[in-house]
Amino acid sequence: MYAHHEDRIPGYNPAFVARVHAKRRAIQEQANRGAARAEATRERAAQIAAQRAKAEKLHREAIIDQALKGELTFTGASSAEVLKQFAQHLGVPVSAIKCKTRKAETVRMRHAAIRVVADHFPNISYPAIGRAFDRDHTTIMASLRQTKRVGQFR
Repeated sequence: MYAHHEDRIPGYNPAFVARVHAKRRAIQEQANRGAARAEATRERAAQIAAQRAKAEKLHREAIIDQALKGELTFTGASSAEVLKQFAQHLGVPVSAIKCKTRKAETVRMRHAAIRVVADHFPNISYPAIGRAFDRDHTTIMASLRQTKRVGQFR
């Protein structure tokens, strides 16, 4: 007559106790299914965010490659304006390029931006470029040396 030992509660109808336990199990199972759905949704959102970040990084790399090949043109009367335009092409704020971090992706963006400014203003001095990027002129020289193209003077 009794399905479970815990169903034997003195003073209560065993059928009633069984119904209560069944209802509680159903509620718990429903809650578990909801939690599983929520977890699956969070995982999917994380996957989408990772895919989006990867696509943005690939897009930035393509723009950097174009800039280093001289395929992008910029209009601006100052190095700050050219830097701002380059940052807009990349989809990042100027502060992300000028920041002090040495992460590979940021350094690559910074070197490309320095190259773009140096190419756009051929007569600008290294200290002037350094002031635009909050860097020393020797850092600018090293950056330009790393991004030098064949047949390029500077």
